[in-house]
Amino acid sequence: MKERRIACLTYHKFPGEAWSDDEFQVGKVKLASGEVVEMALAERGTFVGNELWVREVRKKKKGGGQTSIRVVNPDYRKLDGQVRRKAAILSRKLAEFGGMNLIEEIAPEKVEQYQRITTERHITVAQFPEEQRFSRLSTQTKHFIDTVKMLAYRAETSMVHKIREQTGS
Repeated sequence: MKERRIACLTYHKFPGEAWSDDEFQVGKVKLASGEVVEMALAERGTFVGNELWVREVRKKKKGGGQTSIRVVNPDYRKLDGQVRRKAAILSRKLAEFGGMNLIEEIAPEKVEQYQRITTERHITVAQFPEEQRFSRLSTQTKHFIDTVKMLAYRAETSMVHKIREQTGS
């Protein structure tokens, strides 16, 4: 079958109606084991899934039954290979293009988005520049802010108690 450029793709369990006996021809076939046997074979073109044109080869058994073996159309295989080669070339070219280094200078605003990749997202407070570090509140300021927070909490709690008394909840 290899010499005849027939590559088995899949076994077809329920091939449909039997083909006529006059379509089958007896020929010698060399099996993978090296043994040469005689088989009655027939061939037709057919669609698989209404999309793929393939050659269907059937073997006629001694009892009259037929086993269908479908193979890929050589024209389809050739076109598919060409498409795959072109896709591989395109993929390599895209990778090559992505790996190019900048030769000429360009405006800083165009490069800023790429600089972000090399800059750490999180840093410790010690790594901050001195002029950008957070300043601690003075003791008096901290006491004042804490007092305002406490007053706000007490006012909120009083309001909740009043609303519960009025609504009965």
